Amino acid sequence: MDRSPHSTSLDEFFNFGDMLKYLRRRERLTQLELSIAVGYSEAQISRLEKNKRLPDLAALRALFIPALHLQDEPQLTARFLELARSARQQDKAAAAKKRGDQREGQRRRLRETRFHPPDIPSQTIREFGNHSIHALKKSSSAS
Repeated sequence: MDRSPHSTSLDEFFNFGDMLKYLRRRERLTQLELSIAVGYSEAQISRLEKNKRLPDLAALRALFIPALHLQDEPQLTARFLELARSARQQDKAAAAKKRGDQREGQRRRLRETRFHPPDIPSQTIREFGNHSIHALKKSSSAS
């Protein structure tokens, strides 16, 4: 079997899941067989291939690289790990954006619920202020 990276260009892989699926199939392994080899469930392998689960870099190095026979293929290994790191970074960025969106939503709701005083003509405010001042003076002079 041709296991050289030349049969498929490394640049053809834009996400971790597609590359994992390619490497698994290249070894003629089913998801179940790979899951047994690495100690994951078949569902976990499926989620990894669908980019619905974040890859764990330590597990990739310790379990997946040997199971997929990548030890002697440094370029393929490097691309595999690069895509895994990229998936994790994209997830962090998406989580940060989501947190930012949530915070902005909270700020917007706070602005919308703040008390807005009714429109009172400034003359009324001055008259009320003058009346209050006179009342305070009377109460302080009475004591």
